Amino acid sequence: MKRFAALIAREFRLFFSNNVAVLILFGAPLAYGLFFGFVYYKGVATDLPVAVVDMNSTTTSRMLIDAIDDNQHVAVQRVVPDISMLAHEMLSGEIVAVVSIPERFEQDVLMQRSPALILDVSATNIVNANFAIKGIRTSLETINAGMQIEGLRKQGVPAELASQQFQAFSIQTMNRFNPSLNYLIFLYPGLLATILQQVMLLGLALSFSKEYEEDTFRELTRQTRSPLLILLVKSLPYLFMGWMIWMFCLHVMLYGFGVPMAGSWSVLYGISALFILAVTALGILVSAVIPNQLKATEVLMVIATPAFIISGFTWPLSQMPDWVGWAASVIPLTHFLEALRNIMLAGAGWEHILPEARVLFILTVIPVAAAWIVVRLKVKQALNSESDSN
Repeated sequence: MKRFAALIAREFRLFFSNNVAVLILFGAPLAYGLFFGFVYYKGVATDLPVAVVDMNSTTTSRMLIDAIDDNQHVAVQRVVPDISMLAHEMLSGEIVAVVSIPERFEQDVLMQRSPALILDVSATNIVNANFAIKGIRTSLETINAGMQIEGLRKQGVPAELASQQFQAFSIQTMNRFNPSLNYLIFLYPGLLATILQQVMLLGLALSFSKEYEEDTFRELTRQTRSPLLILLVKSLPYLFMGWMIWMFCLHVMLYGFGVPMAGSWSVLYGISALFILAVTALGILVSAVIPNQLKATEVLMVIATPAFIISGFTWPLSQMPDWVGWAASVIPLTHFLEALRNIMLAGAGWEHILPEARVLFILTVIPVAAAWIVVRLKVKQALNSESDSN
């Protein structure tokens, strides 16, 4: 028993002598727990952008618009006379829902014809869709109840009976792009992209740091002194492997589980290439800067682990604290998932995903430029070290 206790005590001493292990076991749960708590702190989505197509332009229609805008879950961003004016915003994800008020709405209400309001909801993001539906329907149903009771009371019908009579208007909800609110269609592509980023960053963490630790970088500089060529040699294998993995995910995994593709394959391939380039650039930069494999892996895992949570894919980025949004904006996955969802579910084209494409391009160019500077300095150090040894 004493030997067993001594062995247990020895194991504890070994563990607490390893600062990295202590930090991971005790620090990571605390840090990530606080971080994710801040991400979901609001608990409900508020001020989601919606639009109204007002073909009636009357006092009644303006009352409906004001009621919708007063709801905490939504905010009316645009009021237009024709729904075709909102096609771009719906496909690009700028507008979550559109309420259409028909041309003869006020007249039909007064004539007790129970006209229909059309609620078009973009279901590319199920969380946004559910909160938008809840907010808009609550506002409209409250107005509806008030209008029908008031109208019947003017006819001499008691209030308790009026509430059981006809509706002043009806509300027809249409879920666009994911009519059945299928969670597999919504979530699965994003999870596969997250896995791709994570495994690529894990592999890229070793690209330069392994050379530094094993002192083989000087051997590389004997074969070429060009920082650009070194970056290409270090990057191309990961670019190729990342592309092949993603093609397998798109054409085997997604197809096998019946996930539909509404958009253009060429657009999806283009934005996927930008994403893989941006991930590779980030991984190469971290590996070039940090000379230790373990530390490089830790840094990239700190980036990769919360990436899906803070990407805005499952919980709106607009509902997170500003500093979380800033952190998410430098991770390639954030911008790729927004474009991926809109292409696959809504059929978005290049004109709808240009903002995401631009950011992914920037997230490629800046790390590559920084990595070029770092590698150039490392090459000079290696050459100076070799000349000194000679």
